[in-house]
Amino acid sequence: MRKGQCGQLICGIWLICGTVFSQSASSARERYAHGLEFVARGELDAAVVEFEAAYRIRPNYLVQYNLGQAYLELGNPVAALRAFEIYSRDGGREMPPERRQEVQALLSLCKKRVGYLSLLVDLAGVEVVVDGRSVGKSPVADALALSIGAHGVTATAPGRLPFIGRVEIESQKRVTLQIVLEAQPAPVPAIGQLVTHCTVPGVTWRLNGTVFAARDGQPMLAPLGVHKISWQRDGYVPSTQELEVKLGNVTHVSCRLRTDPQLPMSARGILTFLVNQPNAEILLDGQRTSPTATVPVGPHVVRVHHEGFEDWAATITARASFPANIQVRLRPTAAHALELERDARARRSWAYAIGGTGVALLGTSLALYVDANHRYVSWESDNAALIGDLRAGGNPEPRSQDVIAIRERAVSIQRQDDWAVAVGALGAGLLSYAVVSWLGARPQAH
Repeated sequence: MRKGQCGQLICGIWLICGTVFSQSASSARERYAHGLEFVARGELDAAVVEFEAAYRIRPNYLVQYNLGQAYLELGNPVAALRAFEIYSRDGGREMPPERRQEVQALLSLCKKRVGYLSLLVDLAGVEVVVDGRSVGKSPVADALALSIGAHGVTATAPGRLPFIGRVEIESQKRVTLQIVLEAQPAPVPAIGQLVTHCTVPGVTWRLNGTVFAARDGQPMLAPLGVHKISWQRDGYVPSTQELEVKLGNVTHVSCRLRTDPQLPMSARGILTFLVNQPNAEILLDGQRTSPTATVPVGPHVVRVHHEGFEDWAATITARASFPANIQVRLRPTAAHALELERDARARRSWAYAIGGTGVALLGTSLALYVDANHRYVSWESDNAALIGDLRAGGNPEPRSQDVIAIRERAVSIQRQDDWAVAVGALGAGLLSYAVVSWLGARPQAH
C-alpha cells in the first residue's frame, strides 16, 4: 500500500472514531438530561434508569452523584452508597471542599442504613436468592451489603428441601447466616409461595379458615391451588379473597381494610400529630391523613415524610376516647442541613450589614441632635438679646433683618431636629430588623 493511501486510511479511522465518540457523548448527555427531567417531576425510578444508561454509555463520575441522591430518596441506601463511593473515588481532588464534605456526610448516612450478610452454605453450587433476587451460587465469598431491617433468604438444590429463612440486618454490623439444605426424605406435595402485605398492624389472617402467622412482605409456603384468604381486626370490616397459588410463582395478596362505619366513638381513639415542619405528609397505616385523625383503638403505623428531612416512623396505640398528642420532630438530611446552614450564614451576613447601617444612622441622628442643641442654645441667646434690645426702646426698623434671621434660624433648627428624629427612627428600625433576622438565622436544635 502506498504512503498516500495509508495516510488516507488513518485519517478515515480517526474520523470514524471521532464521530462515534461524539455520538456517544451526545447520547449520554441526552439520557442524563432526561434523568434530570424525571427528577424534577418526582419520577425517581425513571430517573435512575436514565442516569444508569448515561453512565453505561459514557462513564462520568458526576452522574454517580445524581444516582446516589435518587437511590437515597427511593430508600435504597445500598445502591446510594455504591454510587457515592464511585463518585468520591473517581472525583478525587476535582471535587471542591464543600462538595467533598457533603459527599462524606452522605456516605456516613448511607453506611448507617446498611449492614452486611455473610452466607455459609453447606453445599456448593446452590443458588441463593435474597429478597427475590439471585446473589449467585455457593460459595458466596463476599459479604452482601443490605439495607437495615428484615430480609428473606431462600436456597434450593435438587434432592434437597428448600431453605426459606429470614435475617435481621443491623446498622454497620455483619450477620452470618448458616444455610443447611436437608436431604429430601420423600416426595413432598407441590407447593408455592404466598406473600401477604398489610399496612395495618394487628390483623388476623386465615387461610381456608385456619389462622396463620403472616409476616408482612415475607414469603411463606402454601399448597398449590385455589384458596380463600381472609383478614380481620376489631374496628374494621372483615374481608375475604380467593387466590390461586401456582408452582414456581410467588402469589401476593394485600389486605384492604376499611373502618367499620357502625363503630361507636367508645371504640375509637383520636391521634393528633404535632410536626415541627409545616406541610409534612402524614401516612397512617399507609394512607395519607390530616394532622388529627380518628381511628379504631389499637396499634397503628405512622410515617411522616417531608422533602429534605429523614422520615419519622413509629407504631402508635390509640386508646378509646383518649386523645393522644404525638410530638414529631423531623431531622434534616445531611444535604438539606448543609443547605439550611448556608442560608443561615447568608441571613446572618445580611443582618450584620443592615444592623451596621442602623447603628450608623443612629450615630448620625445623635450627631444631628447634638448639633441642633448647640445651635438652639446659640439661637436662644441671640433671640433674648434681640428681644431685650427692642424692649429697651430701640428702633425696630433697622432690626427687621435681624428678626427675620432669627426666625429662619429657628425654622432651620426645627428642621434639623425633625431630620434627627427621622434618621433615628430609621436607624432603630433597621437595627431591630437586623436583630430579629439574626435571631431567626441562629442554628436550631433538631
